[in-house]
Parts: sequence; structure tokens; C-alpha cells
Amino acid sequence: MNLQTLAEKLDGQLIGDKTLTIKNVAELNGATPKDITFCLEKKYISAAENCDAGAVITFTQCNVKNQIIVKNPRKALAQTIHLFLPTKKPSSGSAISTEATVDASVSIGHFVSIGEYSNIKKNTVIHSHTSIGNNCSIGQNCVIEANVTIHPNTTIGDNAHIHSGTVIGT
Repeated sequence: MNLQTLAEKLDGQLIGDKTLTIKNVAELNGATPKDITFCLEKKYISAAENCDAGAVITFTQCNVKNQIIVKNPRKALAQTIHLFLPTKKPSSGSAISTEATVDASVSIGHFVSIGEYSNIKKNTVIHSHTSIGNNCSIGQNCVIEANVTIHPNTTIGDNAHIHSGTVIGT
């Protein structure tokens, strides 16, 4: 994703090369020229100015070539991580909330609903935060409600209904 697109998605002010392509999100001390990193507090400005990241998302202008200045850097961090996480495409007849985080390695059966709650009376769909870790397997005809966490290497069989707030695989 290029910096211009990312800045627009974060509603931030871009300073630097708008065409620079970013491949990943990284910590300040491990970032490469293909990464974007964050400066969340004043005490990290020096580290941001001396890191190898291609760009920095920050709350104030600092001495780096490419930066996106945002009002709320913690919110921008969450949004950026979500943009760069691998996502799993739903199989036939399945629905995955746009707010759900499903690792690309997850196997999902047919007719599965992940992280969506439909309120038919009010004609609305409520999307919420559901997370399914790597190497999980979800059977057919399953409903995984909002705010569910399924840890890596977990198998959910067919016809399961996992209620909101459940954590599996700890």
C-alpha cells in the first residue's frame, strides 16, 4: 500500500513520498525501509528519527523523511495493523465480518458465520471483533458470534454455535 492511500485511510497529514510502497508494520527497533512504524509518545521521537523504517506514523512532526501525522496515534496503530493483516476469504455460503481477524491459514467450512450478529427486527447487522488464530479449522454450519477469540491450532467441529465473549484454545 502506498503512503498516500494509507494517509487517506487514517485521515492523517502526509509529509514525504506519497508513492512509497509499504509492505508491513514493524516496531521502531526492527523496522526496515519497506515497513511503517509508530511513534506513540514524545519519549520515542528520538528513536523514530533514528530508525530504518520507510515511514513513521506519529502525533507530531519529527525529523524523518516520510511520516503521517494523526490526531490519535494509538487508534491509527490499530487501524494500520488491521489493514496489513492477512484475511481469509469466506467459502461458499459463509459470511465473515469486516471487523473479524481471521488468519489466512484457517480452514473454514461451508455456511459459516464469523463475527456477525443479525437483528432481523431492526434490519441491522452488527459487526464486532472476533479473532481466529493460525492453523485453526472451522467445520460446516457454524456460528461464531461477536467478540470471540479462537487461539491457534484449534479445531471447531460441524454445527457449533460459539457465543459472544468465548475464548477457546487457551
